[in-house]
Amino acid sequence: MKTGTVITACAFVALLLSAAAGAQNQTPPLGLTKIPAPDGSSDFGGQALDAQGNVFGGAQLSSGFNLIKWIGGTTPVAYPRLPADQNNTGIGYSFSAVNAAGLVVGLAGAEQFPFTSKGIYWDASKHPFAVAQSGELHGISDSGVIAGQLGRSTGSTAAYWASPSSQPVLLPYPTQIDCAVDPEKDCYSWTSAISPNGKYIVGASSRGDYHSDMGILWANGTQVANYSDWDVIGSRVTNAGVVIGSHRTPFESDTPPELYKGHAFIWEAGTLTDLGCLPGAPPDTTFRSNATAINSSGVIVGSSEWSQTSYVRHAVMWVNGQIIDLNSSLGSQLPAGWTLESAIDINDAGEILLLASNDETSDFATYLAKPLITTHTTITSNINPSTYGQQIHLIAKVSPDSGPVPTVGNVSWYDNGVLLGTARLTSIGTSSWEPSTWTGGVHEVTAEFPGSSTLGTSTSPIFKQTVNAASTRTTVSASINPATHGQPVQLIATVVPSSGTIAGTVTFKSGSSVLGTGTLDGRTKQAYFTTTFAKGTYAITAVFGGSQNFVASNSSTLTLTVK
Repeated sequence: MKTGTVITACAFVALLLSAAAGAQNQTPPLGLTKIPAPDGSSDFGGQALDAQGNVFGGAQLSSGFNLIKWIGGTTPVAYPRLPADQNNTGIGYSFSAVNAAGLVVGLAGAEQFPFTSKGIYWDASKHPFAVAQSGELHGISDSGVIAGQLGRSTGSTAAYWASPSSQPVLLPYPTQIDCAVDPEKDCYSWTSAISPNGKYIVGASSRGDYHSDMGILWANGTQVANYSDWDVIGSRVTNAGVVIGSHRTPFESDTPPELYKGHAFIWEAGTLTDLGCLPGAPPDTTFRSNATAINSSGVIVGSSEWSQTSYVRHAVMWVNGQIIDLNSSLGSQLPAGWTLESAIDINDAGEILLLASNDETSDFATYLAKPLITTHTTITSNINPSTYGQQIHLIAKVSPDSGPVPTVGNVSWYDNGVLLGTARLTSIGTSSWEPSTWTGGVHEVTAEFPGSSTLGTSTSPIFKQTVNAASTRTTVSASINPATHGQPVQLIATVVPSSGTIAGTVTFKSGSSVLGTGTLDGRTKQAYFTTTFAKGTYAITAVFGGSQNFVASNSSTLTLTVK
């Protein structure tokens, strides 16, 4: 897919490409936010995204079905109706498209027979205008050129308007189904979208005896291509004239002709490429996929499903022609029983509008998936290297690439990969850990921030906290000196560490001869050994052998006299 090579500097796309290169069910880190219901609404949903992450759609309000904009995907604001329709609940207003300048087109239509409709344009101040002779509108370029059709359903004719106040310019039918040849045939054409630069319009045309929809691409009002001999519906077109949508392909020859496979496609430079579907469908089912949107980096979103007696549909994206199951990677963020069944739109910031459903309740909800802000976690220490027994105060700092630091949640602390525990984040985005009894040696410490609905997870680089053994000073004394031959003498060794609570054993010597050993009492810092001596003079020493936590030390010589 050639569009996959058009990559922006957006970090989101880099993550997408990395994910697609790894496996089908990977996706960059995204956080889901549910689109809230407008006050008093009984039915609502999002249909499109703009470049700023605002969601556009509709909601059933007391005045009827109205166009709604969710600012930032969270705050719903209703668009006004035409004065004549202000209090007419039988006229429903719906959204069609929005351009980079925030100009919106939609539809005002009768909700009961006879079904009539007219295209509506809202300017930057949200003032509505009826577009001349329009039946439906389906796109608006960044310069304000509007794509749509005259009429509705059968009998419609594809057209465009140079501005909301101009008269429509009719778009030509393909020669295969030119209604001028046989006007009695049931001919109609329509548009699906216009490119942001206004050059290309994509749509389709059909007539009663031509049993499929002929996809059409117009450039500057002139037909430049029919991009399939099969039923084709183009959803979007880029500034380069690249079209995405869905097309019908036949089953095997022994399959009844009314059955077909509907597959997502991309049409580029005269070539239609089938984007395929999620794997795993039973061979006897109608396996479908549909591409609904493409951003400037060539990332395509849509859905993939298979059907027999029931439907299973997942939201998907295609990156460099490789399909990614968004429900598998993001579905865990949904309540139990819910499924992401379709990706409706994607903008250049990598935000994705998604439709979720609940099979048990038959409810639907719209979610906005936003690329999580990258975070970085680092560790510092109040003293490094430290000495055994010294109080170590480790601090993990969580820093997002943008926005405020996180202040809610816990950070998990690990020593050599073993979980030490968790500690809360503070109001300045830090988490502390104070190990009190770390042994001597090098401790490889990591801190893990679990992320949030807007922030990505991050694990700190390994922080090597070195704990040196504490130095010691050993002295020796005798309970009696001078002593009498045969009288028990208690030798006392005192080992004082520079820090920490001493532990270990002391060896008592007379010259080079070992007299015995004693175990140190951490409270008194002393070890004892009792023995008797023959008459004479003895050079007594105490030797502390050291440990992982304490440095060895020898006492000075004590001269013991025995009479």
